[in-house]
Amino acid sequence: MRRLLLLPLLVFALAAASPATAASSHTVSIIKAGFVPAAVTIPNGDSVTWKNNDTASHQIVSDNGTFTTTRTLAPGESATRVFPQAGTFAYHDASNTALMGTVNVQEIRSVSVQPVGAQKVMFTHALALRGQVSKRNSNGEEVLVQARP
Repeated sequence: MRRLLLLPLLVFALAAASPATAASSHTVSIIKAGFVPAAVTIPNGDSVTWKNNDTASHQIVSDNGTFTTTRTLAPGESATRVFPQAGTFAYHDASNTALMGTVNVQEIRSVSVQPVGAQKVMFTHALALRGQVSKRNSNGEEVLVQARP
């Protein structure tokens, strides 16, 4: 009986303490002195929004030519880009190349799991999960399972 009570409490604790895993946006402010922050680190799948808080117009251009804002951002305007792939992406302002920034995208591996033998998950007994890590690691890998409603 005691074991049956611990599982729902553990699942509730994990759900309450776990941050949401949905993609989110990170904001970079464009001011006269440059980009603030000049470097951001995000998980892959998240986006960066550049908000022009300067009195002059700016256009974001990647150093390697892989992305650019589609138009020049007037004061008060913003532009957003999703970064699906891991890597380091250096960028600058098209009209003032001294204004530089970097987006560091870290790969977050996804795990897909299915309940075994049940359509509904009941937390009154042990639950078996089966799945695969998106990139296999021959040394084994720890996976954190987050409970959500």
